[in-house]
Amino acid sequence: MKTKKKLRLRLNMSHDSVYIDFDDFRCVFKEHGITCVYVSSAVRQPYQDAIGIILKVIDYHNEQARKDFGNSEFHSKQATVLKLWMIDMKEFITKHEKKESLSIQEQGEEDENTKD
Repeated sequence: MKTKKKLRLRLNMSHDSVYIDFDDFRCVFKEHGITCVYVSSAVRQPYQDAIGIILKVIDYHNEQARKDFGNSEFHSKQATVLKLWMIDMKEFITKHEKKESLSIQEQGEEDENTKD
């Protein structure tokens, strides 16, 4: 079952900017154009460097699998192993981001209830 993703829209009147927040990035619309930036969560941030390196190593092994016919099987296997690691990491990070998001929402609801 596919879930709908929430899209947050915020109008910043002081700077005449519109922010659109997606799960992984924010787009800022101003008079001079659009800027989109990647937004890393507190859960995702510690893994960013490792993920970047692993992506480069996967690319390297895939390239070597095409070029080095004698070791093609080895390089293909290494790329696959690293891709499985990436899939596991994505699932782990996504799961913990959802927990973090729920925790923040629950805290916000508790704060609203204490105001009443």
